[in-house]
Amino acid sequence: MNGLSYHLGPDVMVKELNNAFFEEYNRNLFEHEFVHHVDRIARKTLLFNGVNPSHVNERCFLLKGHFLQSASALQRKYPDARFLTVLRDPLDRIQSGMNHMAVNATLWQGKPVRWDWLAEAYQQIEVTYCEREMEWYKDCSTDEQKRRLAIKFDSFVKQHDKTMKSIYGDLLQYSDGDIPDFKSIPSKKGPKHYTINKSLKELGVDKVGLKLQLSDYYDWIKKQ
Repeated sequence: MNGLSYHLGPDVMVKELNNAFFEEYNRNLFEHEFVHHVDRIARKTLLFNGVNPSHVNERCFLLKGHFLQSASALQRKYPDARFLTVLRDPLDRIQSGMNHMAVNATLWQGKPVRWDWLAEAYQQIEVTYCEREMEWYKDCSTDEQKRRLAIKFDSFVKQHDKTMKSIYGDLLQYSDGDIPDFKSIPSKKGPKHYTINKSLKELGVDKVGLKLQLSDYYDWIKKQ
């Protein structure tokens, strides 16, 4: 229902497009089928890259995506797995996500999705995602915190070397001598060109109300 949900209304979109939680009828999909799919991809990736079993650091598989709804199942499958999230202003994520979704015909089927549906659904989705993200990375046990790390997007860009060393040292448990050297990200100058780039006001997003609703999340970002 993922692709079709864009034309079934905001309530269906919230249920089908939410990367923080799954509905009960989708439990098998996210707790079993998805984990099995990841496991097969990981094994094939290591196999086809000629990994030497004696080289522990080479036996790492990196999975990038929004998989909070499957995080607990992945951790049960891989007890030693590490989890990393990049914290970005929710208002920026909503604006970026909605504009991206409105022009990406590969994600929805048929005619373009209604803007008012996108606005209603994506605000709800963002709130639940922020709450789940904070719960997973902040409100967890001490042992779990050793395997989970949240970094700010601004820190990744402006303090790239320091942030990467934190990822390798604090999260991946690399010793100082094994941490690679990193080149700072070159700054991009000039205007950004998007197919569509509607403002939050045009999208009907209540910035003040949303910030108030996510005040705990904003406080958490500031402390990272």
